Amino acid sequence: MESFEELGVTPELADALVAEGIETPTDFQASAIPVLLRGNSLLAQAGPGAGTLLAYGIPLLQRVDPEALLPQALILTPSAEAASRLAASLSRLTQITGHKVGALGSTWALPEIASILFATPEESLRAVRASKLSLEGIQSVAVDGFSGLEPQGLEALETLFESIPKDGQRVLLGQPLSKEAEAFGKA
Repeated sequence: MESFEELGVTPELADALVAEGIETPTDFQASAIPVLLRGNSLLAQAGPGAGTLLAYGIPLLQRVDPEALLPQALILTPSAEAASRLAASLSRLTQITGHKVGALGSTWALPEIASILFATPEESLRAVRASKLSLEGIQSVAVDGFSGLEPQGLEALETLFESIPKDGQRVLLGQPLSKEAEAFGKA
């Protein structure tokens, strides 16, 4: 693929990518974006340099309602720093789409009302248990960096997945993609 438009990305979002200096998709993005745009789930070995954020972020920006007042997409990361960094990166594109992006456990204002929310599994579970976060509207959940999750993160992840609607899209990315990640993804 030579362009994001060929992958099914809207012209407005493709123009926003060009404005950010991103003109052509990585090999991983070219493989993942069409799969995710169709609403399918994805289990993949991918890490830094593969363009994972845009691989799942672009389909989210095209599917999630920018007017939503509850999270429709939950992105789980190994650390609060990663969640905040990824949220900041994706938020540059939301100036075009109008989505609200936030990160729990950081300085983001009112992250619980973001349509796309980044957090650690542990922080998400704490927010759910404290009735500060509702998972009922979640359409998509992505785990970016499964291999970096600590045992308590894996436990929180399992509990969260039990509360997220079963028909929602799931994205699980790890580098390396361990047998544990494959088993979790298939389950």
